This record gives sequence, structure tokens and C-alpha cells, in this order.
Amino acid sequence: MCSRAVRPSAVDAGMHVPRRPGTHAGGSPPDGSESDGSPGGGRERAVTNDGVERGHRARSGTNPGRSEGGGHAVVVVVPVPGRRNRFDARRPGGRMPTETGPVPATAHDIAGPAGTLRVTEWRPEKPTDGVLFVHGATYPGRAIFGSGLDGPSGWGPWTMTRGDAAFALDVRGYGSSHAVDPGPDDEPPARTAAAAGDLAAAVEWATDRVDRLHLVGTSWGTLVCGRYLATRTDPPVVSVALHAPVYDLSPAVRDRLAFDGPFRTVQRDGARARWAAQAPADADTDRWLAGFDAFWSTYVANAGSVVDDATDSTTATVRVPNGCLADILAAADGDTPYDPAAVETPALVVRGTADHTSVRPDALGVYDRLGGAPGSNAYAEIDGGTHFVHLEPPRERLFDLVRSFQRSH
Repeated sequence: MCSRAVRPSAVDAGMHVPRRPGTHAGGSPPDGSESDGSPGGGRERAVTNDGVERGHRARSGTNPGRSEGGGHAVVVVVPVPGRRNRFDARRPGGRMPTETGPVPATAHDIAGPAGTLRVTEWRPEKPTDGVLFVHGATYPGRAIFGSGLDGPSGWGPWTMTRGDAAFALDVRGYGSSHAVDPGPDDEPPARTAAAAGDLAAAVEWATDRVDRLHLVGTSWGTLVCGRYLATRTDPPVVSVALHAPVYDLSPAVRDRLAFDGPFRTVQRDGARARWAAQAPADADTDRWLAGFDAFWSTYVANAGSVVDDATDSTTATVRVPNGCLADILAAADGDTPYDPAAVETPALVVRGTADHTSVRPDALGVYDRLGGAPGSNAYAEIDGGTHFVHLEPPRERLFDLVRSFQRSH
């Protein structure tokens, strides 16, 4: 028995390169977090010849941010005896040269269960597949999926240049979607169940525009996607990628997420400082965050909840609903918004090895509980990626990995 960790450059479909056991381990909202100081030791996947999935603790003293040989990604795929797993992490998923300029986006206002929802679209000339992105706890779709912190275009435009349509939803209370008010007794608005209703409306709208639709949720967005898929019969979705899932948080992360009141506020300097804290120790922070000002300007320009209608993005304060935090904390206490076992859509669970919010035991816990056909799910880690890897310079490793999974279904 051995754990299976492979680099994208060294794996074929259904083939895995074994490595030595133990060589790898693994307030502010989840998408604005600092390190929780958790140790690197995490549970590794292991499969016996009879197909029984087992786990073991990585040895102490291991390096939590590197795979053997210094590879760019750590991929753990659990095959099922007698079935060849079609997910090939080596395949680049239709890689094209990185775009060098802005990619046009189209804003759509669609009908939601409780008001108008904003969906931003990046669309090639003749798409077949589409990818619908669901944001995390703080920043809406246009900002978080439209750019990277170092400047070049983000996940939505990248998807478009590979031939697929990309759609980024703003959940109610976020971005340019309709405003929300506190519930009875000042209950925080925009809870996960309501957000899943918004997602259902966006899915119905998007499936009229493409033949096949994939979902990608990041951070709190994984709860929204999970809730939607687990509570719908035969949802019209080909696959789902659960990036940086938050389901059963560590105690240190729970403490950071304590909140007071139905809303919280976000300002430029605090947001930049939190992201700067995520950069690698040897990174040039100014270069790592070279695109932050453009990102922040896009965020403020597309945020319907700017306090006092401020127009100067450098000093603007944005109000964000706390319903997401209420549900994340409730999930950590056992009151989960969905049961992963009820998700039968092929699912990829993926996190960065340097993510101290979506930690390995939590992500693997989601993976272990997933339903679906044997061999349809996969688990992966991006070497050195933080909770913001989808915005950071190494983000194309994540994009390629997710697209490869989508192409395998």
C-alpha cells in the first residue's frame, strides 16, 4: 500500500507515480484570511489493492508546501478497481497562450427568486461548454473571476480564451445584484440556502446559452454549489469543481470568523494587507499584488453596497452580508447546509497546499463524503497555493487542472 502523489508532467490517465509516505503534508472571512498556524501534518490518501480507501497521518517534520521533486502540483486521484479514471492531470485542458490584454465582458441582469441578479459573461464566438463561477464570502463575481492580483486576466477571461463561455454570478447582496436587508432579530442576510436559489436561476439561464454547463465554486461558493446540487433532482450540470472548500473548519479558523451584526465592511487597505500576508516569504509583494488596484477599482465600481455612495475607490467602504459566515460557522458546529453524499455530479475537490483556511482534513472530509458514480470524483492540491491561488501568479496551474477535469466528463 502506498499513497499516490503525482505531478502533472508525470502522469497519464489511470497511471500514478508512487512516492515515499510522509514526504508531503499538507473576524476575517475565508476569502480574506490570515494563516491559522495549523501544522503541516495532514491525512494522505492511500488505496489498497482491494480498493479500500485508507488514510494515515503524514510524519511530523515534513514540508507542507512541496511535493517530491519540487513539482508544481500535487494530485491525489483515487481510482476504482476495474474502472479507468478518465481524469488526466497532465493534460493542459486546451492550453492557449496567456491573453495579453483585456477580454471583453458582458453584464446580464437576470430574474432571481427575490430580485434581479447580475451575471457577468465572457463569451467566445462559438462555445459548446460553459462554466458558471460562484464567488466566496466577500468579493463578487466580476471582481474575483475577472482579474488576477498581478494584473493579467482572471479565471473567466482565461476560460473564454480556451473556447468555453464563462459566467460569474453575483449572489444577492453582492456586486450588482439586488440589495438585501437583515432578517428578524437582525439575522444576517444572504444565507447559503437563499444563495443556492440564486444559483438555480443562473443555471437555468446559462443552460439556454450553452450545450453543457460546469460549476466552479470557491470558498463559501462551494457550500452554495453543494447545496444546489444536493437539493435538486438531476441538475443540468456536467461537473463541479469545489475549490478551497470550507465545511468543517479548524478551531483557529472558527475564531477568526466570529462576527457581530448582519453586515461587515471591507476597505482597500485591510483587503490588500490580508492578501499581502498570503504571499510567499520570498516573493516581491509589490509585484505579486501588481494588479490589486485594478482589482479593487473593479470591485468598488461593481459593488451596489458602497457606504455613503463614495466614488473614490481608494477610500470607499463596501458593506458585505454576514449570512455566509453564519452558515460556515454553523457547518463547523455540525449544522451543515448540504450533505456531500447527496452530490452525485462528478466533483473535483481542490485546494492549495499553503491554504490555512481550507485545510487538508476538511477538504478530504468533503471528498470522502461525496456521492456519485465510482471513479467520477477526484481530489487535488496545488503546490504552494494559498486560499487566493485563483488570483495569484501561479493560478494557471489551478485553471489547467480544473479544465482537465471538466474535459474528462
